[in-house]
Amino acid sequence: SHPFVRNLMNVHSHPITTTSANLSGTPPALQREALHWLESRVALADWTQSCHGCGSTIIKINESDEMFCLRKGDFPQAPLEKFAKENALLFHNK
Repeated sequence: SHPFVRNLMNVHSHPITTTSANLSGTPPALQREALHWLESRVALADWTQSCHGCGSTIIKINESDEMFCLRKGDFPQAPLEKFAKENALLFHNK
């Protein structure tokens, strides 16, 4: 819900992807201190509050117009179901 991300999504008409801020194989970065390893690699990591959840929700949409929830994270399910319905996708939630 961050204004920068919302604006970025409104400006681009194609999917936007990113990785998590944690190193592969490590727990999710739930507090700013977990990003210490980024300091020499990025110009800015804007983190104004701690997270209290379990990380990223990962969705896959295949060529058969099926949408799969591969990993349930912090993102609520209701908007995913709404998106699937509005785009005529069959939503599978593990």
